[in-house]
Amino acid sequence: MGQAFRVMQTMNYVDWIIVAILLLGAWRGYHRGGINTFTGLVRYLVGLAVAAVYARPLAYLLEDRFGIITANSKRLAGMLPLPEPVIATSMGGVKAGELARSLEGLALPGFLRERLVEQVLTSRATTLGEAVSYGLAAMLVQAIVFVLLVLLVVVVIRLLSGVVTRGISHTVLGSLNRLLGTVTGVAVNGAILAVLLGLASPFLAQRGGPQGGSITVLADALDQSILVPYLVQVFGIISNKLIKIF
Repeated sequence: MGQAFRVMQTMNYVDWIIVAILLLGAWRGYHRGGINTFTGLVRYLVGLAVAAVYARPLAYLLEDRFGIITANSKRLAGMLPLPEPVIATSMGGVKAGELARSLEGLALPGFLRERLVEQVLTSRATTLGEAVSYGLAAMLVQAIVFVLLVLLVVVVIRLLSGVVTRGISHTVLGSLNRLLGTVTGVAVNGAILAVLLGLASPFLAQRGGPQGGSITVLADALDQSILVPYLVQVFGIISNKLIKIF
């Protein structure tokens, strides 16, 4: 007990901020429970994975059933910021390089323009204008379906985790769930702090000499912190694991 008190006496304001953030994570995790806390982390990843796999086929299923892409392509046809000769160009014999140059008038990021070129080259349209409007409509519908799928998965997982949490709240498993939530909450906030400190440390190391101002003050406080070195070690472990995975 005396040793712990002496450690607390040597802690600076950075340490106390870290402790407060960890306690906040513990409090939130306790009240949310381990199931809700864990699913809160993974539901967006699951949603993105599901959307990445099913957004495109679902968009074309909607096209087959309801003609949703065709309907939107007709609306977009009159809005294309391309010269009339380009719009009226026959699709027969159009090359990828020529097509890319023809589409430079569209205010699209490079990766979207490349995707549009792929869509247009595989289109059954007779003119370039029809193919471009259909390709843009297909990309728009896919984007909307992607977002809706992510939201749907997130909501479903959230509802299911809430049902399970309420179902076990008055049992022995409820106490275990709250304990796991406390531990998970501390771990999540600790990992976030570790990543932030790890990423910021190279910049904070550039104190700028005696005129460094607030950056120098903060960097000195981090150097004198008791807890920061442990969090930086955690960042090293996390970054090494990610490097091995990717």
